[in-house]
Parts: sequence; C-alpha cells; structure tokens
Amino acid sequence: MQWIRLGVFGVVAAAGCNLPFSPGRAVTLPISRIQAPVEVPTGVPFTVIFVVQTGGCRSFSRLATARSANTVTAVAHGRDSSGPKISCPNDIREEPQSYTVQPPFSGPFMIVAKQPTSAETTVEVRVR
Repeated sequence: MQWIRLGVFGVVAAAGCNLPFSPGRAVTLPISRIQAPVEVPTGVPFTVIFVVQTGGCRSFSRLATARSANTVTAVAHGRDSSGPKISCPNDIREEPQSYTVQPPFSGPFMIVAKQPTSAETTVEVRVR
C-alpha cells in the first residue's frame, strides 16, 4: 500500500501544476508578439510567428486560426490549473507558434491576434 501512495505522490509531484486528475480550466492566453515579414511577394507563402505567453500554472494547448483573402486571425488557447491550495511558480515563458500563410492572398495582409482582454494586436504585411 505504501508503494502505491509513493507512486501517486511521484506522479503528482512530477506533474507540478498540471495535475493529471484536475486538468484545470480553458483560458485564452496572451500573444505577446507577432513576428512577420514587412513585405512579401504575391503568390509566395510566408511564415508568421505568434509568441504565446505561458508560465506559472498556464500551459499552451493550441493556436486557433481563421483565414480570409487578406487577414489571418489567431487565438491562443491554453489551460490554467491554478486554484486554492495550488502553488504556481512565478515564471513567465514565451512559446513561439508558427503559422504559414499560403497563397492566394491580397494586400495589405493583416495579421490579428485576439487577446484575453478582448483587445487585438495587429500587424500589416505589404504584398508586392
């Protein structure tokens, strides 16, 4: 019986804030930066990097994107496992997540990051 308790304790300790028995709640994570080229040629794919802020008891799950002819909109989804009696480290991390914009697209091309506060961060890419 003691071995079982030690095994469970080891799993919980190794998991840190992301307890396997309590996945936490879904949250929208901040996108702290958008890295994109200033200008791109027509018909050539280009890559956008969305830098997602995680850390503490917050972890990244997925980047949801919506695309139109002249816009891509991104939302970073994650999990927050903080709560009563849970100690979260006070670290902030940045995780780059890439998205490739495939043609066709028209200019100016807008890249939009939705933020948890309902604000948006935008970057414009010129298409030549």
